[in-house]
Amino acid sequence: MALESIEVIDDEAFMDNRELETLKLPSCIKYIGRDAFAECPYLKNVAVEGVETVKMMFCKCEHLRELLITAETPFGKCGSIASGR
Repeated sequence: MALESIEVIDDEAFMDNRELETLKLPSCIKYIGRDAFAECPYLKNVAVEGVETVKMMFCKCEHLRELLITAETPFGKCGSIASGR
């Protein structure tokens, strides 16, 4: 299966993954399930491009330092969040 055909990352898909340090998700991913990357203790950098739906993606990721979300409106109707553009 080609990576371009993957649109969904299921709930808890990578939960408690101790190998994951950097994550870059391509624009073909449209949905990220609940706790998909929760409890990944060594995850430091995350780049997400074009995801439409995210359900509590991170929890207990102590080393997470950088999160980049590239989407048209990643925080719809959240006026107090300034755009990074």
